[in-house]
This record gives sequence, C-alpha cells and structure tokens, in this order.
Amino acid sequence: MEHLIETRKSGEIFTGKWCNQHNSEMDLTICADGLISGIFTTSVQGREPEHFPLTGFACRGLISFCVRFEEHACVTSWVGQLAPTNEHNEIEALHTLWHMTVDLGDSLPEFSYKSFLSGADQFVRGARRHTNAKVGGPTSHPLCFARKT
Repeated sequence: MEHLIETRKSGEIFTGKWCNQHNSEMDLTICADGLISGIFTTSVQGREPEHFPLTGFACRGLISFCVRFEEHACVTSWVGQLAPTNEHNEIEALHTLWHMTVDLGDSLPEFSYKSFLSGADQFVRGARRHTNAKVGGPTSHPLCFARKT
C-alpha cells in the first residue's frame, strides 16, 4: 500500500464518495495543494438526510477534515489514513478518529466535560447504500447525543 500512496497524488486517492459504517456519506474534491472541499451527508434512522459543508487537508494517504453542524451547534473533526481492508489491498478504507465539540450555552463552565465527544469511523469508497441507516455505536452526528446538562 505504501508504494501505491507514494505514486498517487492526494486528489487521486481521496476524490469521490466515501461512506462510513453509519451510512453517512462524504463527497470529496481535492485541489492540487491538498485542500479538501466537499459535502457531508448524514444518515440517522427516522430522519431525512442532512447535508453539511466539509473542509480539510490531504497529504499522501493522510487526511484531516471538519464539518460544521450549524443547526445543531457543534463541530466535528476527523483525522485518519488510507489503508487496505483485506490482504490483497483490493478495497480502500479511511480509518479515522473524530472529536466533536457541542455548544452547551450557559451551562459551559459547570458541564464543559460534556461538550467533548470522541469516536472512530471507517469510510469505504462508494455512495450511501440506503437512505436511513440504523445507527449502532458512537456516531459523530450531534442528534445521537443527548444535550442534557
């Protein structure tokens, strides 16, 4: 995989659609300088998909991107790297860790520890498989966390 990454530019590696285990999708465009732009489409069971702007950077097989969930008063950032999902290097996946911070408003001083959440996502190349995924495990979507103080 190392040779594959060294011979391909970041734009060739990451451009296109990627779907995570929660069936959320990102559609990425990478400029020659590694700057990423795109759209992140959420998939939360029982709700219509939501679309949010995405921005970040790519460097070889490494990636960092951020999504502003303005309507939900939070921001999530991912950092990760490209890796094969089997021993034949046939399917590419992005293994990422994410951090989210949620605006708690006036409760921030007393409950600031509740405003920071973390988890992991694996994205595989391709579009969303269906419209409403059953979310299992921690997800980076703000609606999956109670904002109780």
